[in-house]
Amino acid sequence: AEIAPERVGHIVSIGAAHRPHSLATAWRWIQRHVAAFDADGHGLALARALAMTTYRSDRELDARFADDPNALESWLEHHGNAFTERFTPGEFIALSSAIDRHRVHPESITVPTTLIGFDSDLLVPPWLIDELVERLPKARRVELSSPYGHDAFLKEVEALSPILERTLQHDCEVAA
Repeated sequence: AEIAPERVGHIVSIGAAHRPHSLATAWRWIQRHVAAFDADGHGLALARALAMTTYRSDRELDARFADDPNALESWLEHHGNAFTERFTPGEFIALSSAIDRHRVHPESITVPTTLIGFDSDLLVPPWLIDELVERLPKARRVELSSPYGHDAFLKEVEALSPILERTLQHDCEVAA
């Protein structure tokens, strides 16, 4: 939308902003350094386990694991190990670094934009999306309540579907 606005009719951004949150950048920096010490895949698994704690909200993790720290450790270990089957430390470090360097210049985006955020998102908190809304010429903001933090974009399908349907229907009607 910034580079070729003629190719974009409407942006729908879910759990994203124009710049990374500094705390999220700090967490990813730590994750990259943990992954860089990887000799046997363990560093990458630990980096992913740490990342999992930032994808979910503190409320959700406490509701699921307050009475069973062993289950929390198993959950973290499972997600860390599964990640090592799909990514190498180098791939993870490259992707993570790219996220931290990404910037958008909102004032140059002229197409209508729907921004969807979640009240419990630690990586892209509501105030950061509000900052983006203030700088976009044509923005609509939707904030959903969810216990799932940043992962709400994966978990809240029932809440997201009607928003996406209405946005797509409206865009199709305008285009017709």
